[in-house]
Amino acid sequence: MIDQQAYAEKAHAAAQDFLGDEPVLAAMHCSRGGGWGALAASQVSPLVGTLMSRKDMQRAGGLPQMFLVALTPTHLVALKLPMMNLNAGKVRVVKEIARWNRSGLRISTEEVFHGTQLLVEPADGPPVVIKGPPGEITSNLVGLATRTDVA
Repeated sequence: MIDQQAYAEKAHAAAQDFLGDEPVLAAMHCSRGGGWGALAASQVSPLVGTLMSRKDMQRAGGLPQMFLVALTPTHLVALKLPMMNLNAGKVRVVKEIARWNRSGLRISTEEVFHGTQLLVEPADGPPVVIKGPPGEITSNLVGLATRTDVA
């Protein structure tokens, strides 16, 4: 069983290292979601699996399959992980791939297979569907992100 808290601490440290002076309130590993369905469909028809994967990428606003989400006092930030991490004990961020302003940000959640689906609805852009780990880590990040008194 994966120690979710240890993984979240590594994500937090990597996000803080990358963002520098901007304080990170919470961070977690995320994915686009829908990967299991696309994998199963590709066993029956590779074309259907590819189309499902493409649809999932569109719903996630073009985000990669795996990435970090970091919450700062003013933004929710998506951070790209390297394609191959040769040091599995340390999480490393290679670039910022999306940034949403927290003012007007709405996040709704739904428990799904192996995680929690998040519908991130920024005030100034299209909605994005991502998947976070199940349980407390996602709940904490969403709770902090939707509070207005956290700075």
